[in-house]
Amino acid sequence: MDKKCNALLQIIILQILVTVIFGCQSAVTESASKPVEPQKEVDSENKTAAKKIEPKKEVDNGDESELNDILADFMEMNDKPYLHDTLLMIDKDSFIVSIKHLQIYEDTIVVPKKYVEMYKLESFSTFAFKTSVTIKKNGKVIMQRNILKDDFQQYLDPSLKSYAVLLYPYVVTRQGHIEIHHSISIPLTDVGIGVSTTIDKNGNVEFMRN
Repeated sequence: MDKKCNALLQIIILQILVTVIFGCQSAVTESASKPVEPQKEVDSENKTAAKKIEPKKEVDNGDESELNDILADFMEMNDKPYLHDTLLMIDKDSFIVSIKHLQIYEDTIVVPKKYVEMYKLESFSTFAFKTSVTIKKNGKVIMQRNILKDDFQQYLDPSLKSYAVLLYPYVVTRQGHIEIHHSISIPLTDVGIGVSTTIDKNGNVEFMRN
């Protein structure tokens, strides 16, 4: 009985092996008989690496609106002087710093195209500015003078000497001194430097770059 079972089992295994072997050969033959299609070339325009990034020929609407706002703000600053009084306490002394920032109409500045072409301007004409300062200590005037761009000549490069103006005054105190800060920059640009006028409690003045 055992011999018959073993013989039957061997026959079944042999049939399975024959089926597997012929099935694999058939699959290989079918695969080999299929023609190999040539690989399609990818269009170079669709390759990310092949794409050329073109420069923007026009300013985006958002950028253009921001530029228009900058231009409008500067023109408004041209039209009216900036006046400001600041009350400060240094130790036991009170100081009133009065500033008036205004144009010098006798001194014209013409900013060339390379600085303002983003505004679609060939050039931009404006005037130099000055800040008139009066400082009172306990009600008595200890300083009265104009602050000009020329006071900072030693810190200016040729472009700032030619095209920059004195802008944006503000007053602070530091280490017992009064400081009046300005930007000397080319109008409508961010090309410039920060400067400060330092005044001690006796009205002595020093001009510095920030």
